[in-house]
Amino acid sequence: MRNLSNSPFCDSLRADGSGNLNVSLLKSEIKHDLSSDATYKAVDAMKKKAIHTATSYDEFKNFVACAEQKPLDRGEMEVRASEECGGAKRSDELECSPAHR
Repeated sequence: MRNLSNSPFCDSLRADGSGNLNVSLLKSEIKHDLSSDATYKAVDAMKKKAIHTATSYDEFKNFVACAEQKPLDRGEMEVRASEECGGAKRSDELECSPAHR
């Protein structure tokens, strides 16, 4: 069996010389890797969808650029609209300038 105690990989995981693992470093690396994997899958899925629907390269590029965006639900839309348009609570109370419509 190979001794990995002197490898750079093991050094980055150790908190001290006794071989205790740096759990917070492991957690952050796993979180980063999961995020990267989710990004890769979202972009890949969008490319596969956009290749059939885009009419130009610019449109394809725009589809792929927004691959990770999620649609806003009604509640989020109302909150954002009220923030931009003077604090109205309901959508029928909104009095926005034409630039916000």
